[in-house]
This record gives sequence, structure tokens and C-alpha cells, in this order.
Amino acid sequence: MLVRILLIAVSASLLLTASGAVAEEWTQRAKLVSSETDFSDGFGISVAISGDTAIVGASWGEPGSAYLFGRDVGGVNNWGELIKLTASDTVERDQFGGDVAIWGDLVIVGAQNNNDRTGAAYLFERNHGGPNNWGEVMKFTASDGAPDHGFGASVAISGEIAIVGAWRDNDNAGAAYIYERHSGGANNWGKVATLIASDAATGDLFHAVALSGDTAIVGAKEKNARAGAAYVFGRNENGENTWEETVKLTASDAADGDRFGRSDAVGLWGDTAIVGSFGNDDVGQRSGSAYLFDRDEGGENTWGEVIKISASDAADRDEFGSDVAISGERAIVGARKNEDDVGAAYVFGRDQGGLNNWGEVIRLTASDTYFFGIAVDISGDVAIVGAASVNNDVGELFGAAYIFSTDGPPGSLGDLTGNGFVDFEDLTVLLANWNQDVAASQGNLVDPSTTPVNFEDLTVLLAEWTGPGPAGSPEAALRAEAVPEPSSLGLAALGLAIIFLRRRRR
Repeated sequence: MLVRILLIAVSASLLLTASGAVAEEWTQRAKLVSSETDFSDGFGISVAISGDTAIVGASWGEPGSAYLFGRDVGGVNNWGELIKLTASDTVERDQFGGDVAIWGDLVIVGAQNNNDRTGAAYLFERNHGGPNNWGEVMKFTASDGAPDHGFGASVAISGEIAIVGAWRDNDNAGAAYIYERHSGGANNWGKVATLIASDAATGDLFHAVALSGDTAIVGAKEKNARAGAAYVFGRNENGENTWEETVKLTASDAADGDRFGRSDAVGLWGDTAIVGSFGNDDVGQRSGSAYLFDRDEGGENTWGEVIKISASDAADRDEFGSDVAISGERAIVGARKNEDDVGAAYVFGRDQGGLNNWGEVIRLTASDTYFFGIAVDISGDVAIVGAASVNNDVGELFGAAYIFSTDGPPGSLGDLTGNGFVDFEDLTVLLANWNQDVAASQGNLVDPSTTPVNFEDLTVLLAEWTGPGPAGSPEAALRAEAVPEPSSLGLAALGLAIIFLRRRRR
């Protein structure tokens, strides 16, 4: 009975908390620069992050490169360079590093100008070729590739699935190609599908890709007089291992020139998608906006629009929405031309400012940049922002990327099951050992040497509450996505429940 009442009280606590998010403080943790800085290499033009590893593209160099950085490399909480990646066969002007993506121990890098602009993408894996080495696993090319197709202009990876966009394929209509590990042999990454929009037309430039589990989204910024569109595809929709279009997304207030779904301006995490529209003119020419969609908003698998977001200081020519990303309950949006090309990035949180509202949490900036926000990504409570030009000490311009993080719920001491989250599984372990003299790993978090599991331990666990990742999402196994901790009202309810039951037993 005690366990049942406590679970009900915790559930109520979480529901009450959903009406208003806890304020977050974000702090710049690192400024990343390459070990071979060249003022013209475009370092920062693309970025991605997964857990404790980040990647930054530098595609303007000859032939282009990408750099991997790791947390705690060179010191606690220091983000140090791990390795510089180059392709095994790239040549000048390949634009290797024009887009990058990372998922755990796998990295994919686009090179859209490879082989006379036919294009290619390269897959690297940690520990391939030696411990902690990031070795090239394979080169992706389109089976129907041809010069000027631009395969590799956009890339994404999730688990054992990769997707590559080709913006000028199919007579400039665009296409995207999906590859899966073990397709065609053990550890082989074989092509399983070619994605084309159901209403494809010349000049759409369908190619901006994002991927989460068995769902992909592809943007086509030039669709409908450059108003733009994005298309959601699902795996196994009409048969095993098939990829079929589920729905076409457009903005509720679409207008010519909005460029909804441009390169890098699509993001996907579980059942939520975000699409940028940097050409939207709500607060002046190209002030920009972004739109959030949920899978079952308006009906099952309809992917209805939830909200349109813009910056709190939106202004003419900011180009808010030039890049976007999403991770759990947080989204990040770049505005590369904010304040006369200095740039900014904005973090938004679900339930910030009200239930199911996506409100602005913070505006991120750096003091020495131009085009800060040209590339953005987020992984749990850590964000990365690229800046294509940064003033150095002698006034030359170099690229950089900046790491920010928030001190949200730590999610470590209370993670009793070791699944990367502090959730109902951990709560169940703690309650099963209520009033027992057990170890910290079984719920006795405060003082296992002298006291049994009690209300103090429960308070610690709830203060670290993160909740689970979205069902079926591979990211859930990698990322502990922070959500607001239970409210003081919920904790009070738990305390009252315990006191009430104890008094009844006397």
C-alpha cells in the first residue's frame, strides 16, 4: 500500500511540475579551435555532439577536414582534440566536412564535391584500427550518382542507420539515401532505400536530413516558390525494411521565400521534429522562425504543428532558424546574422512558460565571433555552436566552436539501475528497500552506514529525476535528457503520505 501511494504521489508531482519548467543557467565551458588553424579553412561550418564527444567540420580547406573533441581530454571537464579526420581519397575542393553527424562511436562526414561534385560521405568508427583511433570504415556513394548531384551535402546517423542527402539529384528535385549496418553482409553498410518526395519537382532541392530510430525527415527548402517543405518517412510502414513517406510538413503560415527546411534546418528526436525557416519575415526581412511538430498532434502519425517559435530579440535579417537541433525536452536554434552578423543561438525548453509550450530558456553568444550560430547541435544538457569567423589576437579571422552546458539534475547518484536515467525503475528499487539497511546502490543514498532507506534518500533521488527517453528511440540508450525535477508540492505530498501511513500503523 505504501509503495502504491508513493507512486501515485510521485506521478502527481511530475504532472504538476509539467505546468512550469525550472529555470536553467547555461555556461560556456570551452572554445574549440583546430590544432592546424587556417584562417580560410571554415572550421565551425558544421558541428555535432553526442554525449562526451563533439565533431567540428572545416570544409573550406583543401580538401577539407573534421576534428573530434572529447570531454575530460587534457583535464577534468576540458574539451581536448582527439583526432583530425580526413578521407582516404579526397582531393582539393571536395568540401569534406561540409556536414557532420555523430552517434555514440560512429561519425559520418559529407564531401559533396567529391569526384566532380558527384559527392560522397565517409563513415568513421571509434577503435577502428586501434584503441581510441577513429578509423574510416567505408565510403558511401549513390548507386545512381552523377556529376553535380551533391551527394553528402547533408548527413545524419542514428544507431545502425545512416542517411545522406543529394541536393541536385533527380534533376535538382533532390533525393536522400538510407544505409543500414549488416545490410549485404556482416558490418557492411548497404543501401536499403532511396527517398524521393511524393510530389517531387525540379528545383525543390530535397536533401536536408535528420534521423531518429525508424523515422527520417528530409527538408526541401525551394518547394512551393521557396516557401519550403519537409517530409517524414517511416521504416516498416508498408513492409519489413521499407521506408515510406508518412506526411508532408509545411508551416501553418507558409509564404514564398520562407525556405522552411533548408540545409541543416531540420531536427528529429523521438516523436518530435523541428524545422527552421530562416526566410520568414514576421519581424522584418529574414528575421526567421522555427516550427515544432509532434507525431500524434492532431491524430495518430499526423505530425501536427505544435508551435512556431522565434527569438525574444528577433530583428530584421537575423536568419533565426538557419540551423536547428533537438534533444529530449530541449531545442536549439541558430541565428547566424543576429546583431549585424555577430550571431546568436537560442535554447528552448518544452513546458517553459506553460504546459507543452516551447519557451526560450536562454540566448547564447560569444564575445569574439562573426556568424555565431551558423551551426548548432545539442545532446542532453550540452550544446555546441559553430562560428565561421572569430577574431584572434592579431585580428585575423579563424573559425571556432563553443561548448555550453547547464547544471541540470545530475542523474548519477540516483541512477540505481545504471540505465543512464533517474526514473521509475530507480524509484521502484528504492521503494522496494524502504526502511531496510542496504547499500547505496540499492537506494540508501544519504548514509548507508547508519540509517535505513528513508525520506531523505527519496528526496535525493527525486532531485536527480531525469525521466526516460522516448520509447523506441536509440538516443534513449545514450543520452540522459534532463526534465524538470519534481516540485516541492509533490515532495510535500510524498511526505504527508508517509506520515499518514505511519500514524495509521500505530
